[in-house]
Amino acid sequence: MVPEWVPSEYQVNSQIKSLNEIVEKSHSTKFFHRWKDRIGTIIAGWKNDDVGGVYFLSRLLKFGPNGFFGAGMQLSENEISNKTIAFKKGLDGKTRIFDKRGVMLASIENGKLQMAKMNIETMLQLAVKSGNTSLTIKKDGKGISVSDKRGVVCFRIDERGYVHGNFVNKGGSATPVLTEEQIIQQLETSAFAKQSKPLQ
Repeated sequence: MVPEWVPSEYQVNSQIKSLNEIVEKSHSTKFFHRWKDRIGTIIAGWKNDDVGGVYFLSRLLKFGPNGFFGAGMQLSENEISNKTIAFKKGLDGKTRIFDKRGVMLASIENGKLQMAKMNIETMLQLAVKSGNTSLTIKKDGKGISVSDKRGVVCFRIDERGYVHGNFVNKGGSATPVLTEEQIIQQLETSAFAKQSKPLQ
């Protein structure tokens, strides 16, 4: 005869404690269907409350009007998370992004993404700011314009895809239309010139 498995007192007490925590969190609810193990401990069940909310409660999975909670993951009004990353909404209205160690990677508020070294605003325009450098990309009726931190338009791409800018060629005259290759070449030349300046 194979002996029947009987849980230890510690295991039973642990299950009861876990179930009591579940019941305390949903104190106004009542079981209308439940599953029990061999010794009568409730291991899972359906509950409802006075306002029509329905909940499923077990040790590994819980869901109801307040969200979905599983092993290592959560989907609720104020948090979306798994074992790798978490998006949590705070009382101040900001949504913060955390890695698996709990380190905050970024925060989002009113279309503005703020990271350790860079801010990105994405409401009606895309503004990228890092230290003293700022670049704003804005779409209007004439195309897309890119401006610096003072609001001066560096160049504009019209609806036909032509690039217009305040670039100056060797003769000193402005070139209103440039190809993509010319723009890349000018940007590379400018970057090289800045890097080769001696430190003061």
